[in-house]
Amino acid sequence: MRKSFDIFDTLITRDVYKPTDIFIFLGKKLRDKKIIEITPFEFMKKRIEAEKFARINSNFEEITLDEIYLVLSNLVSFNLEDINEVKFLEEEIEFNFSSPIEENRRLTSYESILISDTYFKKEFLASLLKKNNISYRDIFVSSEFRKTKHHGSLYDEVIKAYNDLIHSGNDLYSDYMIPKAKNIPAIHYSNSSPSRYEKLIYENSHIPFDIKTLIAGCMKSTRLSRHYEDEHLQAIHELSSNVIAPFLFLYTYWVIKQAQIIGLDKLFFIARDGQILYEIAKLTKKRFNLNIEISYLYGSRKAWHLPATTQIDEEALDWILDPTFFLSINDICKRVDINYEDIKSEIKTSVQPDKNLTYDEREEIKKLFFSNLRIKNLILKKAREKRELVIEYLKKEGFEKNKNIGIVDVGWRGRQQVSLSKLLQLGNIYPVNGLYGFYIALTKSVSPYNKDTFITFFDKNKYSDILYYPGLYESFVASTHGSCIGYNKQNGEIVPILREEKNKDILDWGLEVQHLAIKIFADKISKYIHEFNIHIDNEQKISYLLLAEFLQFPDKKYSKVYKKLRVYEDQEELRYTHLCVNLSVNQIFKIIFLRDRSINHNIWIEGSISASVNNYFDKIFLKLLKIRKNIKKLIRKLKK
Repeated sequence: MRKSFDIFDTLITRDVYKPTDIFIFLGKKLRDKKIIEITPFEFMKKRIEAEKFARINSNFEEITLDEIYLVLSNLVSFNLEDINEVKFLEEEIEFNFSSPIEENRRLTSYESILISDTYFKKEFLASLLKKNNISYRDIFVSSEFRKTKHHGSLYDEVIKAYNDLIHSGNDLYSDYMIPKAKNIPAIHYSNSSPSRYEKLIYENSHIPFDIKTLIAGCMKSTRLSRHYEDEHLQAIHELSSNVIAPFLFLYTYWVIKQAQIIGLDKLFFIARDGQILYEIAKLTKKRFNLNIEISYLYGSRKAWHLPATTQIDEEALDWILDPTFFLSINDICKRVDINYEDIKSEIKTSVQPDKNLTYDEREEIKKLFFSNLRIKNLILKKAREKRELVIEYLKKEGFEKNKNIGIVDVGWRGRQQVSLSKLLQLGNIYPVNGLYGFYIALTKSVSPYNKDTFITFFDKNKYSDILYYPGLYESFVASTHGSCIGYNKQNGEIVPILREEKNKDILDWGLEVQHLAIKIFADKISKYIHEFNIHIDNEQKISYLLLAEFLQFPDKKYSKVYKKLRVYEDQEELRYTHLCVNLSVNQIFKIIFLRDRSINHNIWIEGSISASVNNYFDKIFLKLLKIRKNIKKLIRKLKK
């Protein structure tokens, strides 16, 4: 049978939430050109009203764009010579905001029949279809026949020419029930309906209208821009389009805006968490023609902490004995690049070197490292050996005293920036105004070094309920390459040493799908922000809405995605856990009511509950967990 398709919201979507939201951007264009004096929002309402009145006054099932503008010219004080320009601008904006729905676009062929209820002319639809790479044999347009799918009469015209159709469309009545009544097999396409995350943004009354329709619309069109047969990859794509991409774009947009306000000359995105943020920043810089220099800097805890160490004090021991869920003597030795055999004779404890140390054993090791001169000297010798290469690399990358420089990272302590600043000081290239560090959040922050400044996207007190999930945030910014573990000199040039060239585990998981969705969204939204001169000043509010919904009440299919993703807590990446794990009902009760500490604190508890429990019990458990967290938060406030 020959396939027929509806066009809008079946083959083509728009980069706004509702089709009529296009008109606010038409209003912006008209206001800029001084064609109208009313606000863009008022123009949008008038344009919607004009179509309504044109339909009421028409003797036909369908109207035309010319008939709409005849009414509109009476509602808005247009000069008659402006009407054609306004109609042209409307079609131009409709054209520019259009985006293909890949799931259905790929099903079209040169034998496909397209059927659309629209006031646009056939010629304009043909240009839209060409732009979006949609193949077809014939188009039936209601404005041409003055008959509609909704009334069934347009299908009668189609049947005269083609009587072997199977039709697909998004409208349950016009694209499913009516063709079925005409004995045309039909498929109802529902994936273009808004997701819960798209609705969440659009229905929030505190977000300006133009911003929320653009963000929600670009979330939707990004989600529909790709389709994967593999359910796991499709879930990654949907989640990236609806949560990860808007959040990371808003964070990066905010960083660049703050950097411009401060007057930074250069902004470094720190590997490897900064890789996708750097890609977003490049898109943004290109769109807005910013004069700030942005670069990608290879570094890590492993690469900077040890070379920056000049004495073994409390500050050094803070990272050497970072209290990870699993910490052995061998782990500690690897952090400072010494062998267990070199210090074995100094250790009095009978603990095996690969055993997870208890709290008391960790305190015993801390005292030993603080007091034992031989161990101290071994560590400091290793630090000196690595320091020169690091400083030479930083100089090569453009660190200078007289430049205002910032770095961009995720979080959570700020220790990595402290180590970097110490290295800059030791290399005599520490900026005179200090180093500016931008972070998603700092939860248990160390004190900034010297003149340094920490700047956080989320205030840890105001947004504490979404900051329990460092492993998830780090999965959002995962990179395609392994971590930087040091530096080497090759052919006279300092180059980073990567643990692995390709981050195979996460690439196999589906990272490239995640990155592609993020880039598609960032490209779309930055284009419109620039074109329509839109100022966003509520990045945190929008991000919080999405993250709180996702983190605390996750969709089951997205939770299952993270059962396949490994998270490494330690800088040596010696061990991993999966972000989501199977939990028994007994374990869930312990987590909610008893705070079970035997569960690895790096896992995503809500996601694990969602992925482990069937039916509606997962929602009950998640609500109970949320209540427990709210009570705990309230108690902390009362204590203060």
